[in-house]
Amino acid sequence: MIVDSHAHIFPYLGGPNGFPTVRDHLLFLQLYAATHSNPVRRLRDHIPADDRRPLAGPPVSPAALLEANFRVGRFGRLEWTLDGEDYYLQFFPPSLQQMESPPEFMLQQMAHAGVDCAVLQNAHLYGRLDEYFAEAMRRYPGKFIGLASVDEARADSPEELGRLRRSVTELRLPGLYYANRGLFTQGYRRGFDDESFEGFWEEVRRLRIPVFWEIQGVPEPSRENLLKELERLNRWADRFTPTALRRTWCLTRPSRFFASSAGSSSCLKSSTRSTGAGTTVIRIRNCGRCSGASTTWSGLAAWSGVRTCQTSSGTALTASPSITCWSTWISSRGQSWT
Repeated sequence: MIVDSHAHIFPYLGGPNGFPTVRDHLLFLQLYAATHSNPVRRLRDHIPADDRRPLAGPPVSPAALLEANFRVGRFGRLEWTLDGEDYYLQFFPPSLQQMESPPEFMLQQMAHAGVDCAVLQNAHLYGRLDEYFAEAMRRYPGKFIGLASVDEARADSPEELGRLRRSVTELRLPGLYYANRGLFTQGYRRGFDDESFEGFWEEVRRLRIPVFWEIQGVPEPSRENLLKELERLNRWADRFTPTALRRTWCLTRPSRFFASSAGSSSCLKSSTRSTGAGTTVIRIRNCGRCSGASTTWSGLAAWSGVRTCQTSSGTALTASPSITCWSTWISSRGQSWT
């Protein structure tokens, strides 16, 4: 079985998509657009205009986002207006004409690529799509693995804890998508390793679900901020892994923030240590050895949980002490979730 560990289905992006209002959803779309590495262009003639992002300053809170009639366009564009001029960012490929990706569209792409099953990411820019994912899993059994969402800044609230329980126990979503950028709505006043979130992480442990991490340099996507967040993830693992997780593994994409002076890119190195009782903790740091990658992605994606990714021969890939590049992992055929 071949599993794509990072796939998206979503309704039209201009709707609320599981948020209370359209405005709540567009808040995250604007944040992602304002901090994206793609260039901004003027809509009428496509001239680069990177100084016209819909951002008033460092993206430390919603107050930093400009009132700019931010909206979802067509052909992969996110659009806004400043001083009477329209601008856009090519966030998706132009082939995404209607700004939606229904399950049937993804299934056809999977068939074309020879993919058997896809893990559905629940990033806030697409919405809070727990119900949407559950329906797709019901209609197409065995094709999708949907991840639950959480309002990270309010993860310790009774409402969010109840929503997570329902997503796992009733909607049958077998994992959680967690993005540290979700803490943006409260100005990053708490990190995900804050003691106040201990009850939330204990609930994740009790539900026995894996966590897919989206780690970004915050509040601004810089190399230094990304390293700080990776150290925060290490502290989180030190604190919660002995009781929360049986196994942890990390899959990383090479990042432009780890480019050497010669211009080559490097990945992150994961090393392991045992904490007893079958628990393994992965430590993450810049390895400085890999080269040749051209991606400009600036975060970390990692699974951590009680499930094991295995090859068709049954060899576990969890807790490998070797350097694990994202490009290496996705080129390995015959993966399965057990």
